[in-house]
Amino acid sequence: MLGEPTGISGKYRLTGDKAMDFGMGWSLGHGERIHLHADYLFRKMEPIVVAKGRLPL
Repeated sequence: MLGEPTGISGKYRLTGDKAMDFGMGWSLGHGERIHLHADYLFRKMEPIVVAKGRLPL
């Protein structure tokens, strides 16, 4: 992650259609703060039909 806060992020795949996304950032210029976040992700390929290729939702 670049900018304010600056940090690192990553993704860990749990199964074929589920994953965890996480990140940690730090702000050195405005009070030395730490930012943490995590998301549980679902990936579904079927709801949107396209003529060519695949479009995940």
